[in-house]
Amino acid sequence: MPIKDLRDKYGKNKNPRKAINAAIRAELVGGDDVLDCLDRLDRTARRLKERDLAGQYEAQNALDSLRALRDLMSNIIADRYNLKNTE
Repeated sequence: MPIKDLRDKYGKNKNPRKAINAAIRAELVGGDDVLDCLDRLDRTARRLKERDLAGQYEAQNALDSLRALRDLMSNIIADRYNLKNTE
């Protein structure tokens, strides 16, 4: 299935990344939680770093791990729909 078909299924006006995120939310267990947490954790990590507060390294490590999980989920969707390049 080309990216066009995925976009048709999850929103014609979505760019490829947004279509894949919509598929992650709809098709993968915990996908919506992972994507929601990414925004919150990114904001937290940035604020801690900007203010040079305790926990900034742990927050960055958690963010990196969550991004790796999102990438894994993106790869699952790409494999499921036979997508070559998802970025």
